[in-house]
Amino acid sequence: MSESDFYIGQIFEGAYPPEAAVWCNSRNDCYITEIEPLPDGTTRWQIVAIVTPPLPELEAYKEQRKNELNTLHEAAEKEAHILSSLGFEIDANDRANRDIAGLLVTTAEGESVQFCDYSNIMRTVTRAQLEIMQKEIILNAQSLYAQKWYFRSQIDNAESSLALS
Repeated sequence: MSESDFYIGQIFEGAYPPEAAVWCNSRNDCYITEIEPLPDGTTRWQIVAIVTPPLPELEAYKEQRKNELNTLHEAAEKEAHILSSLGFEIDANDRANRDIAGLLVTTAEGESVQFCDYSNIMRTVTRAQLEIMQKEIILNAQSLYAQKWYFRSQIDNAESSLALS
Protein backbone atom coordinates (compact mmCIF):
# COMPACT_ATOMS: atom_id res chain seq x y z
CA MET A 1 0.00 0.00 0.00
CA SER A 2 1.17 3.52 -0.70
CA GLU A 3 0.68 6.48 1.61
CA SER A 4 -2.05 7.83 -0.69
CA ASP A 5 -4.13 4.72 0.14
CA PHE A 6 -4.68 5.79 3.78
CA TYR A 7 -7.39 8.03 5.22
CA ILE A 8 -8.86 8.96 8.60
CA GLY A 9 -11.60 6.50 9.50
CA GLN A 10 -10.00 3.64 7.61
CA ILE A 11 -10.37 0.22 9.27
CA PHE A 12 -7.91 -2.69 9.01
CA GLU A 13 -8.73 -6.28 9.90
CA GLY A 14 -6.22 -8.59 11.57
CA ALA A 15 -3.30 -6.16 11.43
CA TYR A 16 -2.54 -2.78 9.99
CA PRO A 17 0.38 -2.15 7.63
CA PRO A 18 3.41 -0.40 9.14
CA GLU A 19 3.06 2.23 6.40
CA ALA A 20 -0.24 3.29 7.98
CA ALA A 21 1.56 4.08 11.23
CA VAL A 22 4.23 6.01 9.32
CA TRP A 23 1.47 7.92 7.50
CA CYS A 24 -0.24 8.85 10.82
CA ASN A 25 3.03 9.86 12.48
CA SER A 26 3.97 12.11 9.58
CA ARG A 27 0.63 13.95 9.78
CA ASN A 28 0.44 14.53 13.56
CA ASP A 29 -3.36 14.68 13.39
CA CYS A 30 -4.30 11.01 13.71
CA TYR A 31 -3.37 7.70 15.30
CA ILE A 32 -4.27 4.03 15.02
CA THR A 33 -6.35 2.39 17.72
CA GLU A 34 -7.83 -1.04 18.25
CA ILE A 35 -11.61 -1.15 17.89
CA GLU A 36 -14.25 -3.80 18.58
CA PRO A 37 -13.27 -7.15 17.02
CA LEU A 38 -15.38 -8.96 14.47
CA PRO A 39 -17.77 -11.66 15.79
CA ASP A 40 -15.23 -14.33 14.84
CA GLY A 41 -12.60 -12.62 17.06
CA THR A 42 -10.61 -10.99 14.27
CA THR A 43 -8.91 -7.86 15.61
CA ARG A 44 -9.67 -4.56 13.96
CA TRP A 45 -7.74 -1.30 13.88
CA GLN A 46 -8.88 2.15 12.81
CA ILE A 47 -7.16 5.39 11.85
CA VAL A 48 -8.70 8.00 14.14
CA ALA A 49 -8.38 11.79 14.06
CA ILE A 50 -6.83 13.48 17.07
CA VAL A 51 -9.54 15.69 18.44
CA THR A 52 -8.30 18.73 20.33
CA PRO A 53 -10.78 20.64 22.39
CA PRO A 54 -11.61 23.98 20.85
CA LEU A 55 -9.97 26.97 22.47
CA PRO A 56 -12.44 29.44 23.95
CA GLU A 57 -13.40 32.38 21.82
CA LEU A 58 -10.64 34.97 22.12
CA GLU A 59 -12.62 37.72 23.88
CA ALA A 60 -14.18 35.28 26.36
CA TYR A 61 -10.75 33.80 27.07
CA LYS A 62 -9.28 37.27 27.58
CA GLU A 63 -11.98 38.00 30.17
CA GLN A 64 -11.25 34.69 31.89
CA ARG A 65 -7.53 35.47 32.04
CA LYS A 66 -8.22 39.02 33.35
CA ASN A 67 -10.40 37.56 36.10
CA GLU A 68 -7.60 35.16 37.02
CA LEU A 69 -5.15 38.08 37.03
CA ASN A 70 -7.43 40.08 39.34
CA THR A 71 -7.68 37.15 41.75
CA LEU A 72 -3.90 36.72 41.80
CA HIS A 73 -3.38 40.47 42.28
CA GLU A 74 -5.83 40.60 45.20
CA ALA A 75 -4.06 37.67 46.87
CA ALA A 76 -0.66 39.32 46.33
CA GLU A 77 -1.92 42.57 47.87
CA LYS A 78 -3.51 40.80 50.83
CA GLU A 79 -0.45 38.70 51.68
CA ALA A 80 2.26 41.20 50.71
CA HIS A 81 5.40 41.46 52.82
CA ILE A 82 8.77 42.97 52.06
CA LEU A 83 12.26 43.25 53.48
CA SER A 84 12.40 46.79 54.80
CA SER A 85 15.54 48.84 54.34
CA LEU A 86 15.57 48.88 58.16
CA GLY A 87 16.80 45.28 58.04
CA PHE A 88 13.70 43.26 58.94
CA GLU A 89 10.68 41.95 57.11
CA ILE A 90 7.36 43.79 57.40
CA ASP A 91 3.81 43.20 56.23
CA ALA A 92 3.09 45.33 53.18
CA ASN A 93 -0.68 45.09 52.86
CA ASP A 94 -3.47 47.61 53.46
CA ARG A 95 -3.75 46.66 57.14
CA ALA A 96 -0.03 47.28 57.71
CA ASN A 97 -0.29 50.64 55.95
CA ARG A 98 -3.24 51.65 58.18
CA ASP A 99 -1.42 50.47 61.32
CA ILE A 100 1.67 52.49 60.50
CA ALA A 101 -0.47 55.52 59.58
CA GLY A 102 -2.09 55.23 63.00
CA LEU A 103 1.28 55.03 64.73
CA LEU A 104 2.44 58.09 62.80
CA VAL A 105 -0.56 60.09 64.02
CA THR A 106 0.12 59.17 67.65
CA THR A 107 3.93 59.31 67.68
CA ALA A 108 5.66 62.66 68.06
CA GLU A 109 8.97 63.57 66.42
CA GLY A 110 11.81 61.99 68.39
CA GLU A 111 9.57 59.40 70.13
CA SER A 112 9.91 55.64 69.75
CA VAL A 113 7.12 53.04 69.69
CA GLN A 114 6.87 49.27 69.65
CA PHE A 115 6.26 47.78 66.20
CA CYS A 116 5.50 44.12 65.41
CA ASP A 117 7.35 42.95 62.29
CA TYR A 118 6.33 40.22 59.83
CA SER A 119 7.86 37.50 62.04
CA ASN A 120 5.92 38.80 65.08
CA ILE A 121 9.06 40.21 66.68
CA MET A 122 8.54 43.46 68.58
CA ARG A 123 10.89 46.21 67.45
CA THR A 124 11.46 49.65 68.86
CA VAL A 125 11.20 52.14 65.99
CA THR A 126 11.23 55.90 65.67
CA ARG A 127 8.76 58.12 63.85
CA ALA A 128 11.31 58.53 61.02
CA GLN A 129 11.57 54.74 60.69
CA LEU A 130 7.76 54.47 60.58
CA GLU A 131 7.78 56.97 57.71
CA ILE A 132 10.38 54.88 55.87
CA MET A 133 8.29 51.72 56.29
CA GLN A 134 5.13 53.47 55.14
CA LYS A 135 6.89 54.71 52.00
CA GLU A 136 8.23 51.18 51.30
CA ILE A 137 4.72 49.70 51.66
CA ILE A 138 3.29 52.31 49.28
CA LEU A 139 6.07 51.70 46.72
CA ASN A 140 5.47 47.94 46.93
CA ALA A 141 1.72 48.44 46.32
CA GLN A 142 2.50 50.67 43.33
CA SER A 143 4.85 48.01 41.96
CA LEU A 144 2.19 45.30 42.30
CA TYR A 145 -0.30 47.55 40.57
CA ALA A 146 2.12 48.29 37.70
CA GLN A 147 2.74 44.56 37.25
CA LYS A 148 -1.00 43.90 37.12
CA TRP A 149 -1.49 46.51 34.41
CA TYR A 150 1.48 45.24 32.43
CA PHE A 151 -0.01 41.73 32.36
CA ARG A 152 -3.46 43.14 31.64
CA SER A 153 -2.11 44.97 28.58
CA GLN A 154 -0.47 41.72 27.43
CA ILE A 155 -3.86 40.01 27.69
CA ASP A 156 -5.66 42.85 25.88
CA ASN A 157 -3.09 42.81 23.04
CA ALA A 158 -3.03 39.02 22.57
CA GLU A 159 -4.03 38.04 19.07
CA SER A 160 -4.91 34.41 19.79
CA SER A 161 -6.13 32.20 22.62
CA LEU A 162 -2.92 30.25 22.33
CA ALA A 163 -0.94 33.37 23.24
CA LEU A 164 -2.89 33.50 26.51
CA SER A 165 -2.17 29.91 27.54
